[in-house]
Amino acid sequence: MDSVLIYRYAFGWLVLFASAFANADNLTHAQRLLEGNQHQQAYEYLKSAETESIGEPSFDRLLAQAAAGIDAYGEATLALERLLQLDPAAVDMRVELAKN
Repeated sequence: MDSVLIYRYAFGWLVLFASAFANADNLTHAQRLLEGNQHQQAYEYLKSAETESIGEPSFDRLLAQAAAGIDAYGEATLALERLLQLDPAAVDMRVELAKN
């Protein structure tokens, strides 16, 4: 392998890890908003990160909670359905989907 290819490979991993850490911070912030019953703020915060995080289980779970908290049941249902596609046996998600 030449050195340019090695640097590109290393840079790709660095970008991947940096985005994973940033996403974890975003999810932690959204979780804190939900714990404080600030569903509207959490929803808006999560929607701003939707294009980067949609389909990620932790993100979709928080988005479903925030959406249900502001009576956006259609949005909550979509997020829960994405979770069930990843884990069809998730009983807790089926219960939440039934509530919505």
